[in-house]
Amino acid sequence: MSTHYEIYKHFYNNIRSQTKTPLIYEIDDLLIDIPEWNYAHDYYKENFIFISEMMKMSDGLSVSTEKLKEVYSKFNSKIVVIPNHLPKFLWGDIEPKWENKNKWEDVQKNKPRILWAGSENHFCNKNLSQKYGRVGGDFGDKLIDFIKKTINDYQWVLVGGFPLELADLKNKGIEYHGWRDILHYPQFIKTLNVDICIAPLLDNLFNACKSNIKMLEYTAMGCPGVYSYIDPYKDAYLASKTEDEFIGNIERLVKNYDLRKLTFDTDYATIKDNLFWENDNNVKKYVNSYLGLFGKRLE
Repeated sequence: MSTHYEIYKHFYNNIRSQTKTPLIYEIDDLLIDIPEWNYAHDYYKENFIFISEMMKMSDGLSVSTEKLKEVYSKFNSKIVVIPNHLPKFLWGDIEPKWENKNKWEDVQKNKPRILWAGSENHFCNKNLSQKYGRVGGDFGDKLIDFIKKTINDYQWVLVGGFPLELADLKNKGIEYHGWRDILHYPQFIKTLNVDICIAPLLDNLFNACKSNIKMLEYTAMGCPGVYSYIDPYKDAYLASKTEDEFIGNIERLVKNYDLRKLTFDTDYATIKDNLFWENDNNVKKYVNSYLGLFGKRLE
């Protein structure tokens, strides 16, 4: 039996009963239907019976998307959706790229810097790739080939995870940086001085349940982004329905100053109210979301 489950059960039956403190299960990911090539698949498949029991015994659930609420509602009827926000005190002010067209002309002389940032579970590890024959994960075959073909034209910058199919180019054509902790990540990622950001996702339930966190981060960096047309990013200006469209949008952004500005401005307008915790009473909304599970609220 899961050690985590025993700890949780002890908390529920003892500490909680003594303090009368409501128990909320907070989750930002889908723990069902994780792709087989994802290294987390086996663990959560083996332990989901315990996880589901944790959800059932909780007084309520907090999730980040409506899709997660829909999926988890079978385990608990009291679920509140609290969208993700970024802490502005860590991210600082937004400084949009290409704000100055004269600067654009100078920068065009250099390779455009294109960023992807994310965890290892976007890719298949070596052992699982041999088992399932899938390596790229959320990077499709066409995008992998496109990156290989354009390393002399674009400076690709990857942070966190790295696809096996590009391993021979790691820091030999593709700039790679390891992950940073949550307190240092915002300023670190901004120091990379990238021009365009991407967030490719395979179209599956696991990804459809994700939040729009990359759109928040890329906008906070002042960068235009290209996204897959899937629930978290359907409202993005350059939400791409196919891999060919995704690649085409990257190429369009590389060449077109006005499109970069339009893309950033449109995406910012779409998410600005939810971008930072410090904006639009988001902290108070957060507190009221939890209190709402118990029929209470801050005035």
